[in-house]
Amino acid sequence: MVKITWHLHSFFEILSGKGTRILIDPHDGGSLNLERPEPGKPIHAILVTHNHFDHNATGLYASRDTRIFKSKTGEFTINDIVVRGVKVPHDEAGGRRRGHVVAYRIMIDGISISHLGDIGTEKLEKQVLDELKADVLMIPVGGVFTIGPAAAIDLVERLSPRMVIPMHFWVRGLTLPLEPLDTFLNLSRYRRLRVSGRTIEFSSEDLPDKTTILVFEL
Repeated sequence: MVKITWHLHSFFEILSGKGTRILIDPHDGGSLNLERPEPGKPIHAILVTHNHFDHNATGLYASRDTRIFKSKTGEFTINDIVVRGVKVPHDEAGGRRRGHVVAYRIMIDGISISHLGDIGTEKLEKQVLDELKADVLMIPVGGVFTIGPAAAIDLVERLSPRMVIPMHFWVRGLTLPLEPLDTFLNLSRYRRLRVSGRTIEFSSEDLPDKTTILVFEL
């Protein structure tokens, strides 16, 4: 069983069935005018897609034994979890404006999960698309600093995940001028699965047969 907790913005906590806990793109809460997250412990590793303040608050959560991976490409392991880092543009100009970020594809308990970080374009080469294809897709939908709602839908169609978890959109209190989740949902033709709270636990057998958008009810 995999347990995923969304700590708002692009910050996710993933716990494997064997108890390995990783964090992805942690923020401190306060700098975004949000509550400070309180992930579980121990934290075995933290993955950072790029070094921006709203994605890299590793110091708040890391212990002496926590492994930290910042924009790490290629394949590496964290206990029972296998991770592959894939470089993708942070803009629509091939990275010439804002550089690149590293998306992470995670294999955990027979489930593949891709976290796309602050990806800035849906126009990706086939090789990159193949590396990012996964059962569960964590994708930014708020625009401005990432792809927007329409581009996110296009990328979902090209990657064909079984579950989509939107991230990096406007929520109440957030000081960044992002689009709200409803903009993405209103453009989407996919069915939705609404979950009370910000945590979901599932096995590979629980994944939907057709692409489904997971909506955490805040």
